[in-house]
Amino acid sequence: MKKILNIFILGLLVSNSFAANDKSKNNKDKNSNVETKTDEKSERVLVDEIVARVNGVNILKSVIEKPQIVTGQALSTDEAVKQELLFQKAVDYKFLPTAAEVEKQIANFRISNGLNEMTDEEFEAELKKEGLNYLDYKNQMARFIAIERLKGAEFAERVVVTKQEVENFYSKNPSWNEEKYFLNICEVSADQVDENGNLKNSDNLNWEDLGWVLKKDLSAELSFVCSMKKDEVSKPFKKDDVYQIVKVLDKSEKYLRTLNERYLEIESVLQAQKKQSFEKEFETELRKDASIVYLA
Repeated sequence: MKKILNIFILGLLVSNSFAANDKSKNNKDKNSNVETKTDEKSERVLVDEIVARVNGVNILKSVIEKPQIVTGQALSTDEAVKQELLFQKAVDYKFLPTAAEVEKQIANFRISNGLNEMTDEEFEAELKKEGLNYLDYKNQMARFIAIERLKGAEFAERVVVTKQEVENFYSKNPSWNEEKYFLNICEVSADQVDENGNLKNSDNLNWEDLGWVLKKDLSAELSFVCSMKKDEVSKPFKKDDVYQIVKVLDKSEKYLRTLNERYLEIESVLQAQKKQSFEKEFETELRKDASIVYLA
């Protein structure tokens, strides 16, 4: 079941709040606990605990203690507050997925991870083993989708990697394309080698594709490959009492990779760096404008 909770980390999209609204007539806040009565004569029974309140929305202990579909772990109170802030902003921006979108995402997840053979009942039974029911699962999925949509939209609008930044990174961080060879290798019998050490007949050879091999990864027996030309076939050489021949299908010399070759790669690196700073700044901004009360 850890597979179901941990398999998808990125690309999923989300719907319910962690918490019950402070105005709900079924919840009463007293000493940071939610209490109810079974009947007029019964004593008050502790049902749940409110650990924090974000802009009037209660965050319940029972909810944050459930394993999260992204990490498989429970949430800390601070992380729950952060997610609630992001979720509320996502709701404001109308980034909530529809029920159909959530169901489609779950269906795609099950297919891509070989879980589509499970019946819905079996799938929910697996969820229950980890402390979730199907409604929990859908709500967390919807919530995750909404938050990721929000962060994606805000990041795209606020964070820009300029050409100058890419060029500066390129000049300070050179990257070399290592010398490498695209090789085929073939074993031949001793009777296929003449007295001068040449191959008698090159017909019907059973070549094995070695793919690209870096110069630094060549074995001592294949060091001669460095002096071979493209499309050249070596003379037979003996290795472990077996004759072999090598063909160089292609080769690439060592060279400094150009800016054009690396532009998208560098842009992606810089975006990742800026994303970390952006998320911290965005959270600080949301907290500054929010009403947050810790109750436990």
